[in-house]
Amino acid sequence: MKKPTDTTTKTFLVTGSAGFIGFHLAQRLLREGHTVHGIDSMVNSYYDPLLKKVRLRELEKEKGYTHHHVDLADIEAVELLADKIGHIDRFIHMAAQACVLYSFDHPHKYSRDNMVAFQNMLEWYRKSDATLFSYASSSSVYGQSKEGTVITESKQTDLPVSIYGATKIANEAMAQAYYSYVQKPIVGFRFFKVYGPWARPDTVFFKFTDLMYRDQPIKLHNHGNIRHSFTYIDDVADAVIKTSLSSRDNEDFTTRHPIYNLGGSHALLLDCVDAIEDAMGKKAIREMVPLPAGDRWYTFADSSLAEKEIGFKNNTSIQDGLRTFVEWYLSEFVPVVKDVETGSIFKK
Repeated sequence: MKKPTDTTTKTFLVTGSAGFIGFHLAQRLLREGHTVHGIDSMVNSYYDPLLKKVRLRELEKEKGYTHHHVDLADIEAVELLADKIGHIDRFIHMAAQACVLYSFDHPHKYSRDNMVAFQNMLEWYRKSDATLFSYASSSSVYGQSKEGTVITESKQTDLPVSIYGATKIANEAMAQAYYSYVQKPIVGFRFFKVYGPWARPDTVFFKFTDLMYRDQPIKLHNHGNIRHSFTYIDDVADAVIKTSLSSRDNEDFTTRHPIYNLGGSHALLLDCVDAIEDAMGKKAIREMVPLPAGDRWYTFADSSLAEKEIGFKNNTSIQDGLRTFVEWYLSEFVPVVKDVETGSIFKK
């Protein structure tokens, strides 16, 4: 049963506010009149922080935003910040190390930033008077899936194929412990391949678009046979914000805390490349390569639980979403890059 939405303005804490999803959530909340305390360390090892800086610049244009440059894995720093900020109505925890392949080379960094930081945030929530903690999980908790299967939230999550996926499984287990013990509402979202304007430069559509713009070849993993539920950022933001504003007064803390698949259009990667080519008006130089170890080639989400309980809707087709992304890349991102002395934000 859907919970009623509380339309009064609130004070939100959004972690990872200069990251891709966190930025969109913070910006939407601010434009709806809410107050947002954003946390982001502004450091990332697998893409240049320029894009984070530009996202933060956009947020700081909005009324009601306060930024905090804090390492969430540092418990003393987190406790000092909690005292400084004071009252928070809702927590939205999006901060994490997110690149799957990078997690194999830097496992300790992922444990620290994804697991230690997560528990620090749960402790802050436990001690606060906030009434909801929402957090980002991932389709990576499911590991590999057989072709033709549809992933529901009941699928087992004890067979991860990446360090990143393992940290997200740990997050869900820790959230469940706090949900049962503290008896305060907690909601998790398993995101499936989120894309759109302001996406991370290491994500597939961003990489493809940038390489095509610079007339460089794109590598199609698994020889192009990649099939995923690609989820447009606006559809994700709609569901997360609606949930974060809802009243959850009737939670049953003897059960598992709510976790929802948020998955969009199911598409073949080759068709996505076609859509990017159409939007850019040029052809890609395609290079077929094997699937890297730890990567997944098939994830098809069943999001019917999220549709029923939190009103999630897949409103954006892959063609429309990629067209909007390419337009953003060409009209907003490229001019920013041209203003940078290096000429590119990407690490070679």
